[in-house]
Amino acid sequence: MSSLLVVAGPAGSGKTTVANDVAEKHCLPHLDFDIVTSRLVDEERARGNDENEAALLLRLKVERYRVFAAAVSTALTTNDVVIASAPFTSHLQSSASWADWVAQLPTGTTVTIAWLQIDPARRLVRLAERASTRDSQLIASTSVPEVDPPTVPHVSVAAEGTVEEISVAVALLLH
Repeated sequence: MSSLLVVAGPAGSGKTTVANDVAEKHCLPHLDFDIVTSRLVDEERARGNDENEAALLLRLKVERYRVFAAAVSTALTTNDVVIASAPFTSHLQSSASWADWVAQLPTGTTVTIAWLQIDPARRLVRLAERASTRDSQLIASTSVPEVDPPTVPHVSVAAEGTVEEISVAVALLLH
């Protein structure tokens, strides 16, 4: 039986950084949503699509999550444990939506969600520090909204400490 540890949370919560750290320390594969699905976004840009980043990502959201599920499924066929990092902010607010995504994974996969909970003020600082174009609207607003924690079963992990502290808490969830 395979196991998937999902590191989820809003933009700027540290998903990728923490997942990379846990994967490296435990010699596990890590699939990052943005990296795995970047080809879709790049192909749209190559077609001359001039939508702003937020609009383009929203339009491609369903397809990006489908591609991500396929990549995770492939990784699970050759690894007992896989770490995946992605926002999943809307998927985790609906049991049906989450069940639909999980149904794309190999039968019998155990899925554990580590939700990185972060204070909006700290999140805004992190977004400003990484200075990604996809975050420009949030950064310009000078405040970010509180993101509701998932309604599906999950473990909340405070994303306020050091990467090491957060990674240790997340690693405790490995099966």
